[in-house]
Amino acid sequence: MEFTHEEELICLREDLLHFTRGGKIRESRKGLCANFKLFDLLSREQKLDCFESWPLFSGDNEFPVPLTEIDRFDTAYHQYLHGDKYQGRQLELRKDLAKHIADYIDKELLQHG
Repeated sequence: MEFTHEEELICLREDLLHFTRGGKIRESRKGLCANFKLFDLLSREQKLDCFESWPLFSGDNEFPVPLTEIDRFDTAYHQYLHGDKYQGRQLELRKDLAKHIADYIDKELLQHG
């Protein structure tokens, strides 16, 4: 059974919201884009628009979650590669970004009849 793009977006939104409510991430070494296959369902422009509209955006389109451990890392990219993505403040930020992406999908991408 094939799903329409809209149905896939609805599933993505629900998966993101499940994560924000304590659902487990598939691969803790990967970020939200890889875990939720954002590149498969959102165009580059949509992803950038979504990230840049997030109030906590790091300023880096490839690594939107801001640096939180400035004593250990010098960039969001470095923290992404070598830090814990799903612990402490990084987990809180990723949940906040996941909620923002879900809201973006709902408000900007889904066709409501």
